Amino acid sequence: MTDIFREVDEDIRQDRLKSLWDKFGIYVLGICIGIVLAVGGLKWWQYYQKTVAEEAGTQYLEAIDLTQDGKVAEASQMFARIAEGAPNGYAILARFQNAASLASSGDKQTAVSEYVRLSNDGSLSPLLRGLANVRAAILLIDTGTRKDVEARVAKLNTRDSPWRNSARELLGLAAYKDGDATAADALYNEIAGDPAASASIRQRAQIMLSLLAPERKPASESGASGSTQSE
Repeated sequence: MTDIFREVDEDIRQDRLKSLWDKFGIYVLGICIGIVLAVGGLKWWQYYQKTVAEEAGTQYLEAIDLTQDGKVAEASQMFARIAEGAPNGYAILARFQNAASLASSGDKQTAVSEYVRLSNDGSLSPLLRGLANVRAAILLIDTGTRKDVEARVAKLNTRDSPWRNSARELLGLAAYKDGDATAADALYNEIAGDPAASASIRQRAQIMLSLLAPERKPASESGASGSTQSE
């Protein structure tokens, strides 16, 4: 009797399973196929990304070689292709390197334009946009005016800006070239008094302060001059 009940119970269980499979089996099968396709797609995407990154890296090194060989136009074209189709990291790197290559070849005006374009790219981080402005200002020290330099880096001269001391140095140099020793002195003193300034930039600031020293009149001298005139 026990065997009969066991067989009946087994038949009922199989009927239920069959009924469930008939009702939901297609969905279970679809889910399994979807998981397999998703895993396969992910693996393919990872392989594709790796391949694209390796290709971009190879092209980037080739463009660097072209730059070093003096083939700036060809290098610029390759950097442009990398910027358009490479993963984001290589694309950004290519844009910065293209501007640097143009500057080193003597085409500073076009290089400045490239840096300005980078500084205006909202998809870049504020840190990279600040770097682009600093690079542009460095070139504008020789090719532009004091106002051109200020337009690039004056907004970076804030207490919380990581580029503040680079901005101060460039603003100070632009002021010095413009004959404004007072403004230059104030900017270089800000660098000298900033504990976050690197040793190299602080050293350059001290050099500039020593150059500016003969152009600064001591307060006592100014006062004596004023009292003499009043007499």
